[in-house]
Amino acid sequence: MILSLFRKDPLPSHYAHPLAGNIPIRINHRATRLTLKFDQHKGFSITAATKSTWSDVQAFIKTYDHWIIKQHSKITPVNLNQIFFQGQLYQIKREAISGRSLYHFNHTDRILTIDPSLSQKRLNIRFILEREVKKILPPVLDKITAAMNLRPKKITLRDTKSRWGSCSSEGNISLSWRLMMAPPEVMEYVVIHEFAHLVHMNHSKSFWQLVARHCPEYRRHIHWLKANGAQIMSID
Repeated sequence: MILSLFRKDPLPSHYAHPLAGNIPIRINHRATRLTLKFDQHKGFSITAATKSTWSDVQAFIKTYDHWIIKQHSKITPVNLNQIFFQGQLYQIKREAISGRSLYHFNHTDRILTIDPSLSQKRLNIRFILEREVKKILPPVLDKITAAMNLRPKKITLRDTKSRWGSCSSEGNISLSWRLMMAPPEVMEYVVIHEFAHLVHMNHSKSFWQLVARHCPEYRRHIHWLKANGAQIMSID
């Protein structure tokens, strides 16, 4: 159950829809109304205000039932047997690996082999990609730091599902480990984008001019992120 302070009628954790299945319900204390979101990889989710009642949710779903049915046909199940790595699609195999290796990339055939003897909790896609991005990212950061003559106070890897990176007013930059799934040039664009925020904490014309100076093809990279972002962000 999802509990909220001072609620006499706590909402259930989900709404059981006959076609879409269990739709999660999340209470947001800042929300003022019910909202329904859809992602073709993750499905549906409901955000409720603290004042929302179960009757409100039922009436709300009834109102949008035709929309739910229409969107449900667009759902693309996540393929757990393949993954993007630097923009290329790799097949995932689980089989024993000799030696002390936890996993192995065959870049010629685009295969990622994971030893099945290791627990999934310890060795999952996030674990692998975080290790890989820590190898790949430092030279990229050095290159862009030199090219833009900018240096953030701190750079951290984050597990974010709503953004690729961010820059704080204090000059700290956060980057998503999921950038390891993007092509190298797209990763560079995201880094350049966040470095540009060290100068312009907005998306003004001056900001985009600075981005374009160091990444002339940035529009193409934005297109790639928009086209593949939902699938990548669905990876845990």
